[in-house]
Amino acid sequence: MLLMASLLAMGTVTDACPTVHQNGTAHRESSDARPAAPVLRLHFYHSSQGAADSSFLSYPPGEYVAEELCIDTAKACCISPLYYSLFSLYRARDNMWFAPNHIFQLDESSSEDLFFRIRYYFPGWYCSGVSRAYRYGVKKGSESPVLDDYVMSYLFSQWRNDFVNGVVKISSSHESQEECLGMAVLDMTRTAKERQMSPLDIYHHTSYKSFLPKDMRNQIQDCSFLTRKRIRFRFKRFIQQFSQCRTTVRDLKLKYLISIESLEKAFYTETFEVKEPASGQLIILVAADTGIQWCREKLKDSDEELQTLCDFPDITDISIKQASKDAATESRLVTINKQDGKNLELEFPNLFEALSFASLIDGYYRLTTDAHHYLCKEVAPPRLVEAISCHCHGPIS
Repeated sequence: MLLMASLLAMGTVTDACPTVHQNGTAHRESSDARPAAPVLRLHFYHSSQGAADSSFLSYPPGEYVAEELCIDTAKACCISPLYYSLFSLYRARDNMWFAPNHIFQLDESSSEDLFFRIRYYFPGWYCSGVSRAYRYGVKKGSESPVLDDYVMSYLFSQWRNDFVNGVVKISSSHESQEECLGMAVLDMTRTAKERQMSPLDIYHHTSYKSFLPKDMRNQIQDCSFLTRKRIRFRFKRFIQQFSQCRTTVRDLKLKYLISIESLEKAFYTETFEVKEPASGQLIILVAADTGIQWCREKLKDSDEELQTLCDFPDITDISIKQASKDAATESRLVTINKQDGKNLELEFPNLFEALSFASLIDGYYRLTTDAHHYLCKEVAPPRLVEAISCHCHGPIS
């Protein structure tokens, strides 16, 4: 899979071009005036400057564009502009992703908590085979990996958080439990190396269960004393073996990510419940390596095979309109027009889910097909719109 560089850095656009909606600034202490109380907190999972630093940025009341907030946070995390297009803003309380052109209008009574997350992921990016995902180079043979070490470390922190806190549900099968224990060994060894300690020292001072998913911790706690002792003994034996391991922290993080990728596709696959005129209620699944797929039942409760709707390069444009003439209706109809002249119509329960879906497809399209084009005007990144209106093709510095 080919990955297009999608940054359009608008550092020196002329005044004749339309202006991008400007953000307020991150909250900073000032001796001149008492700053307004922050109403927006932008959380992130990793800072290259160390864990002691604050894990969020705070903003006072004002208007903020999602794309600019992403850039602010990426800079705070030392993420290179080349990788900005992999990230989006996410709100955990209602499981909502925001399009890059979304404007947050916040007054003194507002309270908003958002997460800066990697949304676009390409399975197998670490491989060296013909089917691997990679970034285009200026000339043949100069291709580069999808992620650099900073972004890989950020993804590790994000996925580890989801894994340990049960954000993504893991199967309770014996095979999955064994895989989780193996990942806990990797994680404990990584922790020991970062702290320049022995893995056994970490084992004696920190419960191994804290490195496991929440549901699995509860399952182990419900086991008999002998079963818990047996699991703990096996884990200690693995840690003793890994104590002789000379691998680096980076390699341990990468192995952890590879294990998560093979363990559960939900870490990098988004799911939507929609209606389709001909088929009724459907489950739509979107991932970089499979495109847009669907099934009639939730996969975990059914053996039904996934059907492919289309891949990202097959799409020409996406439109969003009200599903009914009734003004009180919240549902939205998303129409996907394809290169073969056919179209797909999917009905979403509300506008936010429709925009979230459209921005997901739009983002993958720019990463895989055309970095300088958008499919849906309702979710188009402001900086890209500005570049097109200024007849600019490619990054501006």
